[in-house]
Amino acid sequence: MHFRSKAKNATNFRFHVNNSPLELDSDYKCLGILFNEYLDFSKTAELLASAAGHALGRLINKVKCNKDLGYNTFTTLFDSCVMPILLYAIGIWGQGKFKCCENVILCYFACMPVLYRSAQIDPHSWHTGGLWMVRF
Repeated sequence: MHFRSKAKNATNFRFHVNNSPLELDSDYKCLGILFNEYLDFSKTAELLASAAGHALGRLINKVKCNKDLGYNTFTTLFDSCVMPILLYAIGIWGQGKFKCCENVILCYFACMPVLYRSAQIDPHSWHTGGLWMVRF
């Protein structure tokens, strides 16, 4: 893989290993991070935001199905299911402004009134709990 800016052309040099030529690749995925030749992380942000959104959706569904879940259970599930994805992705999200990443956080805030009604969460407890650990 040849990392370069979009203004520069790809290298004309051909790399060889044991007299066999290596092909240039435009992207490479390692540990959930998608590197492309321009080091543009928009696809990675979309992948990680999608994973966090799915985890948050599963969590919201659990709360809706189990009416007796309290705020502490919700925050424990959030901290163990959604927060690891957000923290893993925070290095990528800090590289630029990605709307898909902001949508995950906005979805979290948007679901709070639904959680109040379905799980009888005290509306004054959520802003004093672990919610503010997400700092973007």
